[in-house]
Amino acid sequence: MSPSKAAIYNSAESETIKRGLCTPGTRKPQIDLLLEWARTPDSGKTCWMNGMAGTGKTTIAYTVCSQLERDCQLGASFFCSRTISACRQVKYIIPTIAYQLARFSLPFQYALSKALELDPDAQDRALGVQYQKLIVEPLAEVRSSLPEDFIVVIDALDECENEDSVSQILDQLLSSTDTSLIRFLISSRPEKQIAHKMAGRLNGHEDTRLVLHDLDRSTVKADIKAYMRAELKEVPLTDAQWPLVVDCCGELFIYASTVCRYIKNAHETMSLKEAVHTVATRESNHGHEKTIDDLYRTLLGTAFGSSGVNDQDKKRMNDILQTVVCAMEPMSVNSIASLLRLDSGDRRAEMWCIEQKVNEDLILLVRDASQFVSVYANHPVSQSTPHIYVSMLAFWPPSRPISGAYMSRTSGLARPTGTAMDRRQLALIATWKFSNFGVNSMGLKADGTRLVAPSENGIEVYDTATGESVVSLTDNCAKKVYYVAISGDGTRVAFSQYDGAPYVWDIRNGGTVTQLLADSISEVTSIAISYDGTRVACGLKNGEVYIQALDQAASSIGPLQMHTGRVWSVAFSPNGLHLASGSFDPTIQVWDVRTGQPVGESFGNDMSQVLSLSYSNDGSRIASGFADKTVRVWDPQKGQSVLGPLVGHSDGVSCVAFSSNHALIASGSWDYTILVYNAHTGHTVLGPLRGHTGTVSSVIFSPDATRLFSCSDDRTVRIWNVKDLGGPAISSTAPALSVATFAVRYSHSGLRVVSGSHDGSVHVWDVRTGKLVRGPLRGHKSVVSCVDYSPDDQRIASGSWDNTLRIWDASTGEDTHGPMNGHSRPVNCVRFSADGSLVVSGSNDGTVRTWDVSTGQQTKQLFAGYSEILSVGVSPVGSQVVCGSLDGLIRLLDIHTGDTLVGTIQGHTLQVSSVEFSPDGKRLVSGSHDNTARIWDAETGKQLVVCGGYDDSYKGFLNCVALSPNGLHVASCSYGDTLHIWDGQSGKLIIGPLRGHTSIVLCVQFSPDGSHLVSCSHDATIRFWDVSCIGSRLQTNNTIKSDDEALNCPKSHTGPDWWLLDEEGWVTDSGGRHLIWVPPDLRSCLVFPPTSIIVADQGYYQLDTDGWKIGNKWTECYRA
Repeated sequence: MSPSKAAIYNSAESETIKRGLCTPGTRKPQIDLLLEWARTPDSGKTCWMNGMAGTGKTTIAYTVCSQLERDCQLGASFFCSRTISACRQVKYIIPTIAYQLARFSLPFQYALSKALELDPDAQDRALGVQYQKLIVEPLAEVRSSLPEDFIVVIDALDECENEDSVSQILDQLLSSTDTSLIRFLISSRPEKQIAHKMAGRLNGHEDTRLVLHDLDRSTVKADIKAYMRAELKEVPLTDAQWPLVVDCCGELFIYASTVCRYIKNAHETMSLKEAVHTVATRESNHGHEKTIDDLYRTLLGTAFGSSGVNDQDKKRMNDILQTVVCAMEPMSVNSIASLLRLDSGDRRAEMWCIEQKVNEDLILLVRDASQFVSVYANHPVSQSTPHIYVSMLAFWPPSRPISGAYMSRTSGLARPTGTAMDRRQLALIATWKFSNFGVNSMGLKADGTRLVAPSENGIEVYDTATGESVVSLTDNCAKKVYYVAISGDGTRVAFSQYDGAPYVWDIRNGGTVTQLLADSISEVTSIAISYDGTRVACGLKNGEVYIQALDQAASSIGPLQMHTGRVWSVAFSPNGLHLASGSFDPTIQVWDVRTGQPVGESFGNDMSQVLSLSYSNDGSRIASGFADKTVRVWDPQKGQSVLGPLVGHSDGVSCVAFSSNHALIASGSWDYTILVYNAHTGHTVLGPLRGHTGTVSSVIFSPDATRLFSCSDDRTVRIWNVKDLGGPAISSTAPALSVATFAVRYSHSGLRVVSGSHDGSVHVWDVRTGKLVRGPLRGHKSVVSCVDYSPDDQRIASGSWDNTLRIWDASTGEDTHGPMNGHSRPVNCVRFSADGSLVVSGSNDGTVRTWDVSTGQQTKQLFAGYSEILSVGVSPVGSQVVCGSLDGLIRLLDIHTGDTLVGTIQGHTLQVSSVEFSPDGKRLVSGSHDNTARIWDAETGKQLVVCGGYDDSYKGFLNCVALSPNGLHVASCSYGDTLHIWDGQSGKLIIGPLRGHTSIVLCVQFSPDGSHLVSCSHDATIRFWDVSCIGSRLQTNNTIKSDDEALNCPKSHTGPDWWLLDEEGWVTDSGGRHLIWVPPDLRSCLVFPPTSIIVADQGYYQLDTDGWKIGNKWTECYRA
């Protein structure tokens, strides 16, 4: 054999090329990590240490080899080097390793000798033959005599000649079929062919990666300082000179070593002061320029001297360098590539050498610019070029690099200020809007390039880079699809309608569609497709699970019967051997997909209903989302919880997903938000991410774990940046209003508002500041659907879907009686009597009841019918009770006897969701899902006025109506996220739609003085609206103002005195002109006229528009 002995780590040649140990005390965490990997056989067969030129790879590898040799773990080493011929040729690697293994183990030496006797020329064969003859076969013979923890170290693999040979040697060393005992520590620069091979290995195995150029910069600089102190210990540098010498080296050890050599040599021929000045300022005279120039040549040499770089590549790279140096402003990578007309495939390769060497601030600026441009390009703001300044810059956080680079050149931009801006986490990158169809599921191809989602007319496959549809299915069976899943290679899509039959769409074979189950066993409630696309799993409404084989090599199985409730989620393990199913019953079960047998016992039995499941990429963990608002992580083999409960959501967790690197777990919820957790500690690392206005139905990480895709029944798919985790933490003093609010009611003093929430809590708020005064008051076990103040404001009544009422002391928050039982179904409405002695309630059980406030006991059942009672009202001047019901009827009852005072009032064609007396008790107002508000004579039941119902622009089920204190105006709120104010005499619309809420508005009421409205919504906000100028608005509402006139607003407002926020996020004036675009995550908390205050968990903010340059003045807002 002819091994390359010069390649052994501590060969005689190592001194010539200055290869040696790390300075004591430096690179300790990195060395410890590698030694820990080496000492832990179960930590993977391969460890890849990579880093740019000069980051210290070889020195670390040398130190690790030295320690492994002392511990008798070093089987062999091969340190590649361009400067030594036998160390840069791949053909010498395997023979040299075999030679050292023979010196390491006598049994191996004997087996290798036998192999060479049989084939004396084995070392000259192709690499694959070399590896089998010299390594694999001899090892197999003596396997039992070898230790399990010996290591082979290969350093600087990128310095070998011939890229194809490097790829071939990696194929041998990283082969998944190789069962030999050897474990490899490989170091190299992250060059394309090596990175590709290593990524393929590391992404699928429990192997280790150490990236030196991504380490904490302060730690690297500290190590460089220690190294230079040791190297220059004989040089009498002053305390003032040391920082100059150290700082000029940045984070590159090769730079530091060159500087040390220069200073030691220069100290002998010139003054030390001059040498330090030369290094620190990079200003060299003619006689001493060579050594300083070498510092630059080292960096450029690594970029231009790599193998496979031809003259054309060098010219392109030279053009890039010149562009970066000469650019007047910082430029992003894509901008440079476009300017130089580089093909997309060339960009990353040619930019990589530069990206790791530019100033840290410039790197951060480029990354921030990438997100800035992505947000701009993927939202409606891109419809107007001026708004890249007027809107995008205005809303970009001041702490971000883009703001630092450009805001100083602006003037006249709106300034968003408030708690919502302080708490904001900037993560949203893109929003894809789907017209009139909720996106209830989606799937992502394994390489992240294609996303499948249902649309209004079928199923679409989208290019994730552009958001454009690339292929679609419009067959009848693909209409109104609810569940979709895509195979790893993107060739097959499984889908089903809600409670429908499952199908598979084979995109390859002419787009054929096949029904998987007979119509008689449909009612699919969840669907999944295996990674390799050979099986589809379906969970059914009746608790059964089916596994359908798509290829003849496998067989279909089912029904699998274990669950007793609806199966909401099914998920294949990454290797396709197991299926997990989660049910409402509530259990999680793992199945063997080949036999259909359960794998172990079901688990999660003592939890809430299982809504969602996701396997980790290695199959060792399952994340689950529950209806109880928590996430848990399980060991599927043992059925044991290993992490959780992870909290943070205020409603059920509808979807969960692991990132590909197992580091993160994302969850989406019925509360419209997304959270990202550390998968190892359970800590929240990002979120809640806001922007969706409906249930988040699916979340999926991109393959590189830098992006998160989410979809919702709000008809959108959104893309979030999860690479740069962290951001402002939610303040501990933030309002405790993170869930949908179902009811609000003013106190009679007008100083307080009480609210009832989806999570069963009651809160009291200060109407002047929006701050929490009392609460959360807890006791109810379900949604608080209704609240009311007693006439003296001393008590608060609440009704709940837990079938009970409660009465609270408004001063202390004390529950005075505990649950008041009597209703057999959810309570929808409560009102105090005029004297405060009684509470009237209505329920889905069809009854109206009265309760004694002092005792909490029921006093009488006033009415019992077959239709659900949705609303009640009490006359302020008499003893009458009005109730509205699901059957569309209104009844007037005596509060003491229950007698019907006026015949059943008919007129509405759908359920009556709201009823109320006028302040004088002579009229009634009612709101209905027939889209009308109606006013009635309380004595006769005669209809007096109809508001709405005659124009398509006002359509939307009315949830609540309210009369102004003077009885002249009617306010209504609807499922359409809007409020309207009507003339109570004519029924004509005065103002509306008032936009601001981003989801269903559930309740509205006038303040006691009539100057404000309060409303609450599913969007988890309470809004106060200034309607004091209703009269003047009658005259000016239809007048289009000029830009200057729009700025002449009342002092109480910080912008134009009447704004609208449309569905795309544009704030418009009364003339419909776009003033500013608001990002989706900030729309629900923007205070703009006529809104005066918002109560929201994320805070609120206003736009300071003093000196605002809008309209034709926008050109003055930026100076180049």
